[in-house]
Amino acid sequence: MVAVVGSLLYLKTMFFPDGNWGKYHDAGWAAFKEKNFVEAEKQFFDALKEAERFSNDDPRLRLTLNHLAETYREQEKYSEAEPFYRRVLERDERVLGPEHPNVAASLNNLANNYRILGKHAEAEPLYKRALAIWVKILGPEHPLVVHIQEGYADLLRKTDRVEEAEKLEAHAKMNQVDP
Repeated sequence: MVAVVGSLLYLKTMFFPDGNWGKYHDAGWAAFKEKNFVEAEKQFFDALKEAERFSNDDPRLRLTLNHLAETYREQEKYSEAEPFYRRVLERDERVLGPEHPNVAASLNNLANNYRILGKHAEAEPLYKRALAIWVKILGPEHPLVVHIQEGYADLLRKTDRVEEAEKLEAHAKMNQVDP
């Protein structure tokens, strides 16, 4: 019985956030959807202050960090997004392990951010790692794999590796699913 009650309390905090974190996060998400990024940033920072009081494993911390990064990305403030993407990746690797699909997503987000910033040397190993994880878990034809291949191909073009980019683009196109 105690385990059931404990599980229910855990699920409540995971799926029905209460307290100030939920209030701030929900207000930030509403502002984000309205493209009011100044307000979204403010609310997400307030949510982050709350989330940093939770355990490092708490998924609300990851969610808040990721939403802050996305808020900056939407405004093309890539330098400001970078530390939040890095924190999400570090947290995912520590909590979920290096081969988890969420780690691949975090690797891809940070790689895309680095590519846009022109930090190609930093982006490439992240793309390679994300690809390896998702190909292993999802298979080479999965849309997430194709998505990473497109970003990685763009990086290869930007670093004058056109032949490698064309091969990757051909593979991605061959595996692309029509909507």
